[in-house]
Amino acid sequence: MNRWIAEQFPHVVGLAMLPFERTMHEEFCIDVGWPVCREDWYPETCFEVRFEEIGRRLVAVYDDSEFGVGIGLYVVGEEHSVDDICLSSLAEFDEAFRSTLASVEPHLQWAAITGCYHCQRDDHEYKYAYWQFPDSFMTLVQHFEGDGHAGNDSSLDIRLVPRFGAARLTFPLKTNILF
Repeated sequence: MNRWIAEQFPHVVGLAMLPFERTMHEEFCIDVGWPVCREDWYPETCFEVRFEEIGRRLVAVYDDSEFGVGIGLYVVGEEHSVDDICLSSLAEFDEAFRSTLASVEPHLQWAAITGCYHCQRDDHEYKYAYWQFPDSFMTLVQHFEGDGHAGNDSSLDIRLVPRFGAARLTFPLKTNILF
């Protein structure tokens, strides 16, 4: 994963520097060599990029009720998976946050705003780091709400969230987008 971050994370930063607009993001992805695709059931306001080499994908949603771009990196679940997306303990989850943050920080020109938040279902401290761009926030976040249908609990994601004039990002994120 760290090698992929070294090679591809500068493109994620480039995406964050753009206005938060679907067409611009989609064109940028194509320009940097990321193949954009849509499932038949996707509305025109959504697209994804599949990173086959790491078994992950970027999901982009630009809908009236939901906006966001994200790459799901890890989930907390019961078993390790073939592509190493599933971590079996919160200790591994916290270490994945720390090591991913250390891998992305050299690609940014300023320090992250960092912190922790709690959710009502457990007593774990969920960590986040985010950076402010003119039209969006980019965050590395331990998102407490995983995808129960896929059998996982919490997720570690890189997300781009539109600013809509906000001075800071608040946690937990209010989103239904799962990666």
